[in-house]
Amino acid sequence: MLTSGFALKDIADREGFSESHVGRIIPLATLSPRIQDAIISGAQPFELNLETLVRARLPLDWSDQERRLGATARRLPCSSRLVP
Repeated sequence: MLTSGFALKDIADREGFSESHVGRIIPLATLSPRIQDAIISGAQPFELNLETLVRARLPLDWSDQERRLGATARRLPCSSRLVP
Protein backbone atom coordinates (compact mmCIF):
# COMPACT_ATOMS: atom_id res chain seq x y z
CA MET A 1 0.00 0.00 0.00
CA LEU A 2 1.23 3.47 -0.79
CA THR A 3 1.52 5.87 2.14
CA SER A 4 -1.48 7.75 0.79
CA GLY A 5 -3.74 7.39 -2.18
CA PHE A 6 -4.50 4.10 -3.89
CA ALA A 7 -3.16 0.63 -3.21
CA LEU A 8 -0.87 -0.78 -5.91
CA LYS A 9 -3.26 -3.70 -6.32
CA ASP A 10 -6.16 -1.33 -7.05
CA ILE A 11 -4.11 0.55 -9.66
CA ALA A 12 -2.88 -2.71 -11.21
CA ASP A 13 -6.38 -4.17 -11.38
CA ARG A 14 -7.82 -1.00 -12.90
CA GLU A 15 -5.06 -0.71 -15.54
CA GLY A 16 -4.75 -4.42 -16.30
CA PHE A 17 -1.17 -4.92 -15.11
CA SER A 18 0.36 -7.01 -12.36
CA GLU A 19 0.92 -5.39 -8.98
CA SER A 20 4.67 -6.01 -9.28
CA HIS A 21 4.80 -4.25 -12.67
CA VAL A 22 2.97 -1.21 -11.31
CA GLY A 23 5.29 -1.16 -8.30
CA ARG A 24 8.32 -1.07 -10.61
CA ILE A 25 7.09 1.72 -12.88
CA ILE A 26 5.49 4.13 -10.40
CA PRO A 27 8.87 5.54 -9.26
CA LEU A 28 9.49 6.65 -12.86
CA ALA A 29 6.82 9.32 -12.31
CA THR A 30 9.32 11.21 -10.14
CA LEU A 31 12.16 11.05 -12.66
CA SER A 32 14.27 14.21 -13.01
CA PRO A 33 13.08 16.49 -15.84
CA ARG A 34 16.68 16.60 -17.15
CA ILE A 35 16.75 12.82 -17.37
CA GLN A 36 13.31 12.75 -19.00
CA ASP A 37 14.39 15.37 -21.54
CA ALA A 38 17.60 13.48 -22.31
CA ILE A 39 15.67 10.26 -22.90
CA ILE A 40 13.13 11.98 -25.14
CA SER A 41 15.86 13.63 -27.20
CA GLY A 42 18.02 10.46 -27.30
CA ALA A 43 20.88 12.20 -25.48
CA GLN A 44 20.94 10.01 -22.37
CA PRO A 45 24.10 8.10 -21.49
CA PHE A 46 24.25 4.70 -23.23
CA GLU A 47 23.98 2.81 -19.94
CA LEU A 48 20.81 4.68 -18.94
CA ASN A 49 18.01 2.44 -20.16
CA LEU A 50 14.62 1.23 -18.95
CA GLU A 51 16.13 -1.76 -17.14
CA THR A 52 18.53 0.51 -15.25
CA LEU A 53 15.74 2.88 -14.28
CA VAL A 54 13.36 0.14 -13.15
CA ARG A 55 16.01 -1.66 -11.08
CA ALA A 56 17.38 1.48 -9.46
CA ARG A 57 15.95 2.63 -6.16
CA LEU A 58 15.85 6.23 -7.20
CA PRO A 59 15.97 9.01 -4.62
CA LEU A 60 13.30 11.69 -4.94
CA ASP A 61 15.88 14.49 -5.24
CA TRP A 62 16.53 15.14 -8.93
CA SER A 63 20.19 16.10 -8.47
CA ASP A 64 20.75 12.89 -6.53
CA GLN A 65 19.06 10.90 -9.31
CA GLU A 66 21.32 12.50 -11.91
CA ARG A 67 24.47 11.79 -9.88
CA ARG A 68 23.39 8.23 -9.08
CA LEU A 69 22.64 7.41 -12.70
CA GLY A 70 25.88 8.94 -13.93
CA ALA A 71 23.97 11.64 -15.74
CA THR A 72 25.55 14.91 -14.75
CA ALA A 73 24.35 18.28 -15.95
CA ARG A 74 27.25 18.37 -18.44
CA ARG A 75 25.95 15.25 -20.17
CA LEU A 76 22.25 15.98 -20.07
CA PRO A 77 20.55 18.73 -22.04
CA CYS A 78 18.52 21.22 -20.08
CA SER A 79 15.22 22.01 -21.71
CA SER A 80 14.17 25.55 -20.98
CA ARG A 81 10.57 24.43 -20.78
CA LEU A 82 11.33 21.94 -17.98
CA VAL A 83 14.25 23.31 -15.98
CA PRO A 84 15.26 26.98 -15.86
